[in-house]
Amino acid sequence: LKLSNIVMCYAASQPPARAEPEPCDFCLETTLPAAKKCVECEAFLCQGHAKKHLEKPAFRDHTLLDPSASLEDRRCLVHQEVIKYYCHTDHTCTCVSCCVIGPHKNHEVRTLQEAHTEKEAFLQDKRQKLCLDEKSTEKA
Repeated sequence: LKLSNIVMCYAASQPPARAEPEPCDFCLETTLPAAKKCVECEAFLCQGHAKKHLEKPAFRDHTLLDPSASLEDRRCLVHQEVIKYYCHTDHTCTCVSCCVIGPHKNHEVRTLQEAHTEKEAFLQDKRQKLCLDEKSTEKA
């Protein structure tokens, strides 16, 4: 009985399946299906337009996702801007406005990429220490 409730709740939380893929927003004559979705532009892009999008200097730092991915969890709930920063003070992801004029002003903030690299190095170091501890425990 509980499993069926879990399945029903999960199914209700999922977005409805689309019968056809989203079309590319930039194809003019023959509309191709979108292969990516740009987080910043909120545009659907076919494979060719996705490649061109990232080749332009102004769009190089844009994030391209699977076209079915939700953008809602990548936007600030207050400012509706793309989340690009991590606040070390509050241990949360945030947008530029929150960093400059909002609740994270004067906090220790890094780009998501920098925070990811730091966290990855930290976890790698922890893993190595745990492996060493495990080896020394096995020898004892």
